Amino acid sequence: MKRSILLKVSFLCVFSLALGFILGFGPQEIMVRRHWWIQAFPHFFADSSYQENPSLEQVEKKMENLSFPQTQVYLLDLLKKYPHSAQQEKVIFLFWKDLVENNHLSQATASWNHLFANYPKKTSLHFLAIKWAQYLKEKEYLEEAERCLKKIWQAKPDSGAIPKILFLLGQWAHEKEKREEAILFWTELYTHFPLTSPGKEALAPLSVLRYEKGETISEENLLKAAWFQAQKGQSEEGYRMIQGLNSAPALYQKIRISQHIQDFEEAKRNLSLLEELFPEDSNLAKAIFAMARSYQKEKKQTEAIEYYRSFVTHYPQDQKIHSARLSLGDCLVAQGENEEARQEYLQVANNSPSRNHRQLAYYSAAWTHLRENQSLEAISHLEKAFAISAQSKLSEAILRQLALNSSATEEIEKAMFYWQKLVDKGEKGTYYGSSLCSMAEIYLAEGKKELAQKSLDLAQRKHAKNDDPLFPEIQELLQKVEELP
Repeated sequence: MKRSILLKVSFLCVFSLALGFILGFGPQEIMVRRHWWIQAFPHFFADSSYQENPSLEQVEKKMENLSFPQTQVYLLDLLKKYPHSAQQEKVIFLFWKDLVENNHLSQATASWNHLFANYPKKTSLHFLAIKWAQYLKEKEYLEEAERCLKKIWQAKPDSGAIPKILFLLGQWAHEKEKREEAILFWTELYTHFPLTSPGKEALAPLSVLRYEKGETISEENLLKAAWFQAQKGQSEEGYRMIQGLNSAPALYQKIRISQHIQDFEEAKRNLSLLEELFPEDSNLAKAIFAMARSYQKEKKQTEAIEYYRSFVTHYPQDQKIHSARLSLGDCLVAQGENEEARQEYLQVANNSPSRNHRQLAYYSAAWTHLRENQSLEAISHLEKAFAISAQSKLSEAILRQLALNSSATEEIEKAMFYWQKLVDKGEKGTYYGSSLCSMAEIYLAEGKKELAQKSLDLAQRKHAKNDDPLFPEIQELLQKVEELP
């Protein structure tokens, strides 16, 4: 009896494998066929040298030189060899993408369905499906993209990927002008996932659709909808939505929308009304700061300075006070008021709790000295800026200025120290090549031919192309090296 059962089970297993080999299109079935393909066409799949657990960048580079069948076999081999690799989902995505780009959408879809059927609870697969659906939409397979996402939503409504899925389904429905469908998806999203990023992002367009339907919505949501319209380029429509509202938040939103379309007169009218009706409201501080920012963006420095000074005077404890002082300094510099600008920068350098603010303030103060050819004073501020953080995004620019100014004051040893610091940041550093050239110039002046050659060899390694802006300078310096005895 037991033997009979075992025989039946064995037969079913063998039959299933054979059927999968003949009919299946999922990744597992194609993997089974892989060795048969290689044996049948050995000359076609001659290149079977794979790198040990290659990076995704290496995988994509390898794919550039493979035909479609070779690519499929290569990707499947990676999935088999590294089943627990952190980039497994990315390789699967490349596998599907390659199928679609070679007009095999049905096989890619079958592969996705097979994978989801086997791992329906795997959240990482759900997020992979989002990426896959976005790719399908980009390739104008929208119906297939929607089916993919709806399948997950219906099967696993508690998945962590559902907020993003609902947002995309609503967005795509909205793009097709299926407004009721968009409202359905976004309402579902905001009802069940209001605190997620997709939930918050969906609120404004959902409010616009409800407003257009004539539904009553809260003032808070109406204000968000109005700003959403303005950002979409429909500022007049957004302004009309809140025109009859005169609360402090509504007046602030009107100011923002007016600024958005550069209607400064309307913005100032609403600001005056806000000052008159709500002199103690927090929206007034935000509105003054926004006015200053808008004028600065339009390079109207005089008006920007007026509003920044008003903000600094009336709201010295506001969380944006240091940002306001930095911007005020920038506007003063643009007007040629270096001394006043420096005072604002140093206020930030001495009082801001933010390292980024302090570093930027010292750097900006240094530039006010440089504009007046005061190198020693500039170096003092630059050294303070660099001492705050040697790893910030600004640190390379600070080091470069320190090196240049040290050279200008004939402190060659210091200059070399700073150029070397920039080189030590590696080839990806912004000033790697130019720093090596500057070091080579110093070595040439000192008659150190070998060191100059070494610096230029390193620079040339990164800037070897003729169209590279640094290439001519490197060639000129190399010529000078050749001329040295």
